[in-house]
Amino acid sequence: MMKAAIVDDEPRSIEMLEWLLAAYCPEVEVAARFHAPEAALAGLPGLPLDVLFCDIAMPTLNGFDLLLALPERPFSVVFVTAHNGPIQRTLKKSGADFLLKPVDDGELAATVRKISRDRPTLSQAQLAGLRERVIGP
Repeated sequence: MMKAAIVDDEPRSIEMLEWLLAAYCPEVEVAARFHAPEAALAGLPGLPLDVLFCDIAMPTLNGFDLLLALPERPFSVVFVTAHNGPIQRTLKKSGADFLLKPVDDGELAATVRKISRDRPTLSQAQLAGLRERVIGP
């Protein structure tokens, strides 16, 4: 069983992703949900975690800055974004896992299968470089 957490400032997005995971990815257990990145910053360090589903655009702290503020440890990250276009192209070119909102159940299942098989992780340096390409300096 894969342990997951979801960070998104939109409660409805968390509910929908959690429902999709339960329906299409029973191997994933959502262990924590955070509606604010500051709460995630406090709660994630002590949480056993295999994968984090993280929104990018959140008030006060974007998803990249949240991840860069966490102690480095091995877990997979799936960025979840409503922004199509340059952000999506940058994430795709970088090889980072991401899902476009509204999340498609087939894409979600394929992403979870890939993570289960490969267990990809991003280093702090990779996250910083990706943040610069997506958000800017």
